[in-house]
Amino acid sequence: RETGGQPHEGGSFFWGQRVADPGPLFYPVALAYRLSLGLCLGLICAACGARWLGRRGVISLILVYVLGFGLMMTFGPKKFDRYLLPILPMLAILAGVGVWNAGSMLGARFAKQSVLGGSLAVILAMALQIHGLVSSFPYYMAFYNPVLGGAVGAAEHVMVGYGEGLDQVADWLNARPGSREIWVGSHSFDILQPQIDGQGESLRDRIPGLADYIVLYRFQIQVGQSSRVIDQFLGRRDPLNIVQINGLDYAYVFAGPHLAEVVPR
Repeated sequence: RETGGQPHEGGSFFWGQRVADPGPLFYPVALAYRLSLGLCLGLICAACGARWLGRRGVISLILVYVLGFGLMMTFGPKKFDRYLLPILPMLAILAGVGVWNAGSMLGARFAKQSVLGGSLAVILAMALQIHGLVSSFPYYMAFYNPVLGGAVGAAEHVMVGYGEGLDQVADWLNARPGSREIWVGSHSFDILQPQIDGQGESLRDRIPGLADYIVLYRFQIQVGQSSRVIDQFLGRRDPLNIVQINGLDYAYVFAGPHLAEVVPR
């Protein structure tokens, strides 16, 4: 009850709206954005070639597990895409079987080489997986399905941001003159705090009067945490630094009330 039996205390976000419970469509949409290209290819192959797949008993058990786990998680009002992690290995197995089966069938039909066809199909799927890893390095959690618009598309529909990019915020803050004397008011301050030379506090529904810098983060902006602070800074003041990952703004650093650089638009 303390973890999934109640809505997230900071609120949730789904399909462009701030909500308490994202509802039953959240996990299908979130999963679609988290699937890599290789996994998508394999699952499509598995679905299209389902009638020719072997070991149907094992495949059926995997499907029951995936659907059952997804349904179980849907009942809880507190929803995050990471809660679906246990089903990803099962989906990878299905995708692998689907790719091998499709490649083997094509190889047998056009070149009389089913093993060669299956091997080439697996290599293609692996190449797509590696591309996803390389394109999102070093922030692997910032990968979102490019077919659906990548990180920018995901941010319009589901919650985005697990602390990615706050290391860049920390580097920027630590490069300021007198960085050890800096006071920061920040979203996700528990993640930022160990990385900065100065001190600070978590943002709540007020602007810390002693703050030299205010840090707004993508996830909290989406769910509306510290809404008064967001309203007074985002879109009204020029950020001193913006951290962008995969084309999406993840973090904004603004001059706080303790600095003279606060310049409203």
